[in-house]
Amino acid sequence: MKSRKLKVFLIIVAVLVAAKVASTIILTQVETKKMDDPFAHAEKQVFTLDPEEISYIVVRNGNGEEHEFTGDEFDWALDKLNSFEAKRVRGMWPIATGGWSYAIFIGDKSGNKSSYIIRSDSLRCDFVNFIGSSGEFDDFIEYVSLDK
Repeated sequence: MKSRKLKVFLIIVAVLVAAKVASTIILTQVETKKMDDPFAHAEKQVFTLDPEEISYIVVRNGNGEEHEFTGDEFDWALDKLNSFEAKRVRGMWPIATGGWSYAIFIGDKSGNKSSYIIRSDSLRCDFVNFIGSSGEFDDFIEYVSLDK
């Protein structure tokens, strides 16, 4: 009799755990789809960086090789970032993944620091992916390319 009650109890617990997992996955998908609404398809400027406030812009590859933009390169990098317009914005699942290949680091004169993972056509900040034109960030990537 105890064995049967234990089996029933374990089945109920397993069903409850499965229901919790399923509801979490479904709710996450629903919320992610809300982030990909029609507004997210409008082109929008991602950065409005003030040249007087920014102290550095660095691009780095996943192996630690980096390039800091100075002088005319700094002005170019700042203009390039300020002109980036996302064509789509997508929420991403908060799942831990491996490393990254390329990233941009921006610091201001107040000591604030930001980092953005970049790919050829996109820039990611936390769990939001800003998708631009094909090759949008290739010029940044060339400075520290892993394909050299």
